[in-house]
Amino acid sequence: MDSQAIILDLDGTTLTSKKTVNPLLVEYLQTLRKRGLLVLIATGRTIFEIRKILPKEFKVDGIVASNGMNIFDATKQIIKKDIPSNTVQQLINQSIEFGIHHEIYHQDGTVTAMKTPFQSETTKLKLHNFRKYIKWTSSIYTNNVEKIVFFDDHTDLVANWFENLKEMQRDLEFSAALSSSHLIDVNGAGASKATGTTLLLSKLNIAFENVMAFGDGGNDIPLFKKVGKSIAMRNARKEVQLHADEISKYTNDENGLYHHLHQLFH
Repeated sequence: MDSQAIILDLDGTTLTSKKTVNPLLVEYLQTLRKRGLLVLIATGRTIFEIRKILPKEFKVDGIVASNGMNIFDATKQIIKKDIPSNTVQQLINQSIEFGIHHEIYHQDGTVTAMKTPFQSETTKLKLHNFRKYIKWTSSIYTNNVEKIVFFDDHTDLVANWFENLKEMQRDLEFSAALSSSHLIDVNGAGASKATGTTLLLSKLNIAFENVMAFGDGGNDIPLFKKVGKSIAMRNARKEVQLHADEISKYTNDENGLYHHLHQLFH
């Protein structure tokens, strides 16, 4: 295929499990950009998280943030969406009743959470690094919300809550994706990496058939179904690997993305 762009997931793909980027990968991506290949990011993370976690040398040509709620080209924001306030209110109320942890991400970069009877348990979580800068509130802050995450170390609890969310989608406007076995991303109705990337590629005048996508999570599957070639990371869940055209030889902690790109574009 004649690749014009690559789309990279962050967590579990571009980032190591320690949330760092291998310098070799950063350097090689910039080499590919100089050759004319566009480097795009599609992630569940907000733009504020992306800017904090990626080194300044990591230049890209477009970003699909919060699973398509906010979209940026190389110079400016081109799409901005919110989750309806009533939806946020009902989701948080029912999640607290269910007994699962949550974080609410707002468009200005703040992260809030409603105080819960099980709030103290957040300090013991191992699989999700609960935000130290979170603002605990006595009422639910529902305005200007781009993302909600639900999470717990007990993956069966997460899976059961995900099934509940599917039922709730009959009455409420939102999308939900099992980002990992312990974390669920919730965004606005119809939002996904695939829909967000569709808008970005249209702006860039690039067809999906000329694009490769790399990822490891459930929120990558809709994108895998649209691109010319999809590559799942070695560390991805089996379900994700089954939807990919190829699987990387190495994991994200073994610089798997760099090695696979080097194999494809050397």
